[in-house]
Amino acid sequence: MIFGVTYKAFAWTCVYVSSYHKGYAWSDGIERALRDELEGHCDLIQFNMDTKRNKDELYKIKKSREIAHKIKQIKPDVLIVSDDNAAKYLIVPYFRGGKIPVVFSGINWTVKEYGFPASNVTGMIEVAPVSPMLEWARKLTQQGKKGLYIGANTLTETKFLKQVVKVSAGIGWYGYDRRRYAGRYNGSLAKSLPTGNRC
Repeated sequence: MIFGVTYKAFAWTCVYVSSYHKGYAWSDGIERALRDELEGHCDLIQFNMDTKRNKDELYKIKKSREIAHKIKQIKPDVLIVSDDNAAKYLIVPYFRGGKIPVVFSGINWTVKEYGFPASNVTGMIEVAPVSPMLEWARKLTQQGKKGLYIGANTLTETKFLKQVVKVSAGIGWYGYDRRRYAGRYNGSLAKSLPTGNRC
């Protein structure tokens, strides 16, 4: 007697939402790692919010709504997101506290403002070694008491700046946000910045 056995491939449907765009090295690295690890376990569908190049608030809201609608149609087994914009504009308004399990990565410093962890949301935050970096800069400058922070006008950079200013204050340094002074000082650096004015 011969028995025929049929094997069915069980694969979850996973959705990955990147805050940024294809071609941005950070996001591409996360996507590569996800595809490598989930191959054979998960049919991975990806959406890119493209908020690194499109910083307009209305764009972010509209793009998130569009992606949320598609995700709800797909009904994935798990939703994976990377970076702050996906958390703020997609997870918080559409999926936090819902039935779809959400895993985040690359959210900077804290998730308190997003209400994470939630009943269906977990993940890992990203923290940079600001204290050792500033201590090293202090040793290199010896007498230095001022620093100039130059960063993009993004949510991620704003969160990073807050941490730099906090740590700087702890070691007696003053930190400056280049964006606040652009134009007022014709692009000049810390020499022209008002003494004692913290970001």
